[in-house]
Amino acid sequence: MSARVRVQVDSLDGHRLADVWLGVGSHLIGRRSDCPVVIEHPSVSRLHARLVIETDRCRVVNESLSNVIRWKGREVRTSVEFMEDTTITMGDTLVHLMPEFDSRAWWLVGQPPEASSFRIAILDGKRSVGRSLGAEVVLNHHSISRQHADLQLHRDEPVIQDLGSSNGTHVNGEPVVQPVLLRAGDVVDLGDLRFVVTRTLDAIPTPVSTDAVTSKMARFSGPGTRTLALLSALLLIFTVILVLLLIMRAQ
Repeated sequence: MSARVRVQVDSLDGHRLADVWLGVGSHLIGRRSDCPVVIEHPSVSRLHARLVIETDRCRVVNESLSNVIRWKGREVRTSVEFMEDTTITMGDTLVHLMPEFDSRAWWLVGQPPEASSFRIAILDGKRSVGRSLGAEVVLNHHSISRQHADLQLHRDEPVIQDLGSSNGTHVNGEPVVQPVLLRAGDVVDLGDLRFVVTRTLDAIPTPVSTDAVTSKMARFSGPGTRTLALLSALLLIFTVILVLLLIMRAQ
């Protein structure tokens, strides 16, 4: 699994200063000639920022003591995380960041109101999800246990397993008591955080309501469940008829 980011840098007057592709890793951006992204502009620090590319997310870390990064109209003195195309300002330059994640990855896409900022890639190898900094995927939320769940791919199919969490893991409303195979569109609740399973970030599912989850679970019921319900109804009707016949004979 891999990811890469295209970095295009323009001056405010429209001149292209840089256009490079970067892979997974940590890459310096600045005026210094040994930076993977060199921005030859007097308003940019020698070491202005660091671009950190991971398999499921990216972030830009401010490395300048004298200059800040601007993102979405605000100053960023520490770091900013992004997973879609975005633009940041360094000095008098515009840095366009265009990430591409591996299309083979499965994703848990966070849903409003509390999980909308979270996206978790399900990759080869087991990844622990939890509140602890020792987890591979850290979810800093009060309803998440220190070690909450494991995610992994099994023959290119995503699997989730609860790790004895306090607030539980649920798939389509059902508690996870053993490893569960996930499908696109499944609703996964980790504590109070709700996610939807998707194969690609190009088509992120819309938020799912509780009614939609109930409806989805109803569609999962197979022919055996419907047959059982029909037999139960017939048995009830037969019992009522039999009771009525006994009452009539007793009279």
